[in-house]
Amino acid sequence: MRTTATKIREITIEGKTFYEVQWPKSPKGRNRQAFRQKTEAETFLKQKLAEQRNYGIAGSGFNLNQRVEYLECADKLAPFNATLRDANNKRTFVCNVHSSVLTKVGVSVAPS
Repeated sequence: MRTTATKIREITIEGKTFYEVQWPKSPKGRNRQAFRQKTEAETFLKQKLAEQRNYGIAGSGFNLNQRVEYLECADKLAPFNATLRDANNKRTFVCNVHSSVLTKVGVSVAPS
């Protein structure tokens, strides 16, 4: 299976020249963004290549706000020994947290 390369290419839209940056989309596909100036496209390309180096191809699909949000949520879930996936499954997570809190204060919990 071919993967999308992270690169710049020159394109023409309605007779005007633009510079398009392509980079892989996780799990498959590609992202594209067009720039009027080649220098803007080159700067953006360098950022995408750095993100891929630092976070991998799958991680480069997340913007900075999403990365920060993930870290905040992971920190809040750490005392409960839970992941974001656990928290997404609300019913199970709430029951497990409720059980662990009650167990810590000495209350026995009957299995459900």
